[in-house]
Amino acid sequence: MHKLADAPHALYTPDGEWGVRSRISRLDWAIDSDEWTFEPEDLPRFVTRTRITHQYETEEEWLEYVQELPEISHLVSRRFTGFSFGKTPVHVRIYHKDRELMLSQQSTKAAFFHRLWEANGWNVCKPIWRVEIEVRREAFHQMHHGSRTYAEMDVDEVVARFPSTLRYWLMSWLSLRQPTDDTNRSRWPLDETWQRVIETASEEPGAFTRVFRGPVLDAHSLARQQRTLLAKWGLLTHLPPDACLTEQYRDQLADALGMSPVEFSFSVTKEMRRLAGRLGARLPSDEEMHSVTTD
Repeated sequence: MHKLADAPHALYTPDGEWGVRSRISRLDWAIDSDEWTFEPEDLPRFVTRTRITHQYETEEEWLEYVQELPEISHLVSRRFTGFSFGKTPVHVRIYHKDRELMLSQQSTKAAFFHRLWEANGWNVCKPIWRVEIEVRREAFHQMHHGSRTYAEMDVDEVVARFPSTLRYWLMSWLSLRQPTDDTNRSRWPLDETWQRVIETASEEPGAFTRVFRGPVLDAHSLARQQRTLLAKWGLLTHLPPDACLTEQYRDQLADALGMSPVEFSFSVTKEMRRLAGRLGARLPSDEEMHSVTTD
């Protein structure tokens, strides 16, 4: 960086063109659809060049209502969510995309994908499955286009040429087949679901841009954030909420939340109790509250 700062002309060719070349270290390709689904029983029907295969399951809780008893039982089950093939330098995952978004609890990311799927006319109440291929640099040394390897190409050239290799990844490296009496599993006919995956992968993809919205200065949201921070500070210092605020600032926060100052103080205390239970923190004792309040 110091060298380039001292000689910025080194970034350009004698003809004035950009002379810095880039190399790709990893490429991810994925396709989502609401037209297909996969089951645990599909695993033996996958024909792949890798011996590393995994089947994913996630735990989930549900409530069982027992009519004879007043209490509710919390039960835990395991739910199939997809497959994984290979590791490095090629890794293919087939998984329940909307389920992953729900478990990740990343609301902004989930909202982005749901808007994208709805824009395509998909029913987001149906399962959305993803076929995802991750290829790392070691594999690019083995992939050729003419006399050149993909490792020798610039990033934009690799991205442009990668779709032409999908037929290999989705037919020779990994494929879902219908079993027959043939002992050679690679000669089994392609499953209809996998044929649809290949057809969809061959279609011209739509272009879109993921736009990250900047921070929104909303008084109500900021006041709620301040209340949470105030509750955390109270748990840390063992001080009552009102001891950490000026009266004027407390009134402003209460007004932004549509509360009276007294209601706001009670809501901070309630938030402290909630956080204490979740984080395992100690609430200030009545004596600590009283001693600070009367000082």
